[in-house]
Amino acid sequence: DFAEQVVQRENDDVMNALDVEAKELVMRIDNALLRIHSGEYGSCLRCGCKIPVERLQAVPYAEYCINCAEDIVRK
Repeated sequence: DFAEQVVQRENDDVMNALDVEAKELVMRIDNALLRIHSGEYGSCLRCGCKIPVERLQAVPYAEYCINCAEDIVRK
């Protein structure tokens, strides 16, 4: 049935999007672990400033301070 195929296709698209998001999150966590081991965790990758503890508590895999993150998003 065509309607069932449409629903299945939509479900497949959603699952693929979730898969991509999950892989990206795992990659960000892995990168954070590498920064912990190298002693770079908690420092902004762009400006080198210390990332506030509150930000790291909210987003433990944060790579950028809030100012740099906002600047990157604007570009």
